[in-house]
Amino acid sequence: MKKKTVVIACALALAAFAALACTVCAFYRLPPRTDTGYSKIYTEDEILSAEETVKEKFKELKGCKLFALTYAGDEESLSEYDYSEDYDQAIVINSVFLSPFFGGGAWNAREIYTWHFILMRSQGGEWKLLTYGYA
Repeated sequence: MKKKTVVIACALALAAFAALACTVCAFYRLPPRTDTGYSKIYTEDEILSAEETVKEKFKELKGCKLFALTYAGDEESLSEYDYSEDYDQAIVINSVFLSPFFGGGAWNAREIYTWHFILMRSQGGEWKLLTYGYA
């Protein structure tokens, strides 16, 4: 009887572990939440285009899981424009992401980071990522 109880307990533990592993895997496949907010300067498509540029950059940040991208707002975007003479438009996109599971390099393992990404363009052209880092 005792052996049967141990086998059942092991089977239940294995099933629970498998369910947890599937949940974690599914979580990591979820796309990031995007929020274009409200802007008097940019259309929703322009903000989404800037967010797509940030997503492309995120592919280089190996092991990071992007949770959310949000438009920082007109005021913050206009304040960043003051620093550039080569472009006539600036946009700031805020991000929330999880660092790699085991950390390494500049990353602390499994920590939530909030960074902002500053992008600029001229005459309605393609967004160019100028800088990014802590918000």
